[in-house]
Amino acid sequence: MSGSSEFTLEQLTGRTREHLTEVSDARLYLHRGVAPAYLAMRAAAQADGIGLSAFSGFRDFDRQLAIWNAKFRGERPMQDRAGKLLDPLNLPMPARVTAILWWSALPGAR
Repeated sequence: MSGSSEFTLEQLTGRTREHLTEVSDARLYLHRGVAPAYLAMRAAAQADGIGLSAFSGFRDFDRQLAIWNAKFRGERPMQDRAGKLLDPLNLPMPARVTAILWWSALPGAR
């Protein structure tokens, strides 16, 4: 992959980490081509008195699947587009899936 902007199927679906680097102080993984720009942006924000931190980074397929399934089963908080908490077990299945997809990518998708 060196020098290429193309991703392999395994990278796109979260089944490998070969294209990632750890941002250890933020406890997340980012694409190694993105990490330097993120760190520079964070340093510039800090210089302006703004604390910038990433909410999340790369999640492998299994981690994303666990998050998605927990939301579907009502074991993890789920929100509508405005951030209002929802009770997924009281939503019709298509609405539940749509609500989950608003905030959480389908495992294996980007």
